[in-house]
Amino acid sequence: MTVPDQPGAFAEMWLAFYGEAGGPNASGYSLEQILAWSNDDWEFQHDFIQWLFPTNEPSRFNPDAPVLDERMIAEFRRDGTAQRRFRETFQRWLRFCGMESTETGIVFVRKPRYVWSEQNHNWLRISRVLRCLRLLGFPSEAAEFFAALQTIRSRIDEETWGYWERAAQCPMPE
Repeated sequence: MTVPDQPGAFAEMWLAFYGEAGGPNASGYSLEQILAWSNDDWEFQHDFIQWLFPTNEPSRFNPDAPVLDERMIAEFRRDGTAQRRFRETFQRWLRFCGMESTETGIVFVRKPRYVWSEQNHNWLRISRVLRCLRLLGFPSEAAEFFAALQTIRSRIDEETWGYWERAAQCPMPE
């Protein structure tokens, strides 16, 4: 796939990726394709998570990842389709982590080894997801996800917990 080289091009691609058009990411995958991947695919592919859960900081691992700015966030918040698709994406993320949403909050239903056996790249992804939830205007989901993580607090090292805590409290744009 040809990747745009002008500033802001990834912003337009990301808005289309989540929007009604359902365009591809920089690697050529649609949101529907990624959501249909197996957990193994989610575990071993490394250039998609930044498209599902972008933040306002450039990715150190994916130079083709979108970086949220005020305009992108505002456009996303006005797009009901994008918000619905993002919620579906977050639910898929929870399933990958062995979690699910219930009426009382997010709970663990299993603890897959690829996420929880030891510190790994998925723990970095957790920081990204928490931060993205806040930036895109999903503070309740971020709080519920963080509350579920608190149930395993004793298994998480201080440095990682600090990252998660800061991400769960990152300022939300107005």
